[in-house]
Amino acid sequence: MNEYNDHTVWNNQTGGARALLCLGYNGTNCTVTIPAGRAFHGSLTPYNSIKLVP
Repeated sequence: MNEYNDHTVWNNQTGGARALLCLGYNGTNCTVTIPAGRAFHGSLTPYNSIKLVP
């Protein structure tokens, strides 16, 4: 992702779709789930990818 330090990541999806913040490449080892219509605020330094799931 090449993003460092604190950021806000919004999940603007609808219908219960989730956004996952993942430590690994290509959506693996996901540790944070952001529900539809919600946001995550924190350090993006350890995260390598974002995975969108229905």
